[in-house]
Amino acid sequence: MLDTVLKIEDIVKINAYLSRLAEDPSFRCKKIKTHIPGEFRKQDVYWPKYPFDINEKIIYEFIINKIKELSKEYGLEKKYGENFLEILLNPNSEIDEILLFPTLEIQRYLSTQKVLHEVEKQILLKSNTSNSDNISKTSKDEINPDIAISWQFIANYIDLIDWARKRLHFFISSSKIKQELQKSIDSIKDSKMHIIEKTAKIWFDIIKIQPFNVATQRTAQAIGSAILLSHGYLPPNIELDDQKEYMQCIKNGFNDKNAHLYLTNFIAKKIVKVQQIFKDDPKDISEFSILEKKEK
Repeated sequence: MLDTVLKIEDIVKINAYLSRLAEDPSFRCKKIKTHIPGEFRKQDVYWPKYPFDINEKIIYEFIINKIKELSKEYGLEKKYGENFLEILLNPNSEIDEILLFPTLEIQRYLSTQKVLHEVEKQILLKSNTSNSDNISKTSKDEINPDIAISWQFIANYIDLIDWARKRLHFFISSSKIKQELQKSIDSIKDSKMHIIEKTAKIWFDIIKIQPFNVATQRTAQAIGSAILLSHGYLPPNIELDDQKEYMQCIKNGFNDKNAHLYLTNFIAKKIVKVQQIFKDDPKDISEFSILEKKEK
């Protein structure tokens, strides 16, 4: 059975094959000019935690552009390139002494009332809304006193870096990819875990770790499907209409201790549906009780 013999090398080989099939330019990582199929990513990556509304999108783009402008002023762009953006926004970044002063200054600058007014103007110009209540309310709720303490009027400041961090999910550091993949592989060797849960665990963990620049989700789905097939289950057919629910299961799991169980329940329901359509003698999964337990 694949779940008992799976190795990191198997995951790498599957990605090496699938990433070659990723012909669509929009699917490829825009920041990576050269991509070697099956190679682990070498930079930090992040996703929005949820789809931004029009105002949030304007605010976020404003923050990114401001950081880029300020990093040029401090001469950080030449040394760190676009990586400085990830260093500043990632709450898990280890900032060295060279970056400490400019990082604090940029964060302070982005907390000033002047910048807040600039954001409000952008919202009024670019969105259909007639006011900037979105950012004004946010400023009262998300003041960072550690940043604002040295300014005269604390109530007038908002930490825009913190605002962005709360809306982004950063994947693990590239230096920990191999270690985390091995942990995940070891975790599904537990004989007490149902095969559907094992499938969801490795599937979700690969997406959560994001080890590759290209075809990570396809790799996760391929590994999960192969494990199911090795135990006699038909893998789930995730159709276009299922994509929204599927992605919600993934994102729900990012901040949950039992993260993979959202995906476990989704896969279980899809397996039942597929078996009803394609199998004369579907495997009985009535013993599979996680679906009932976690939905109560």
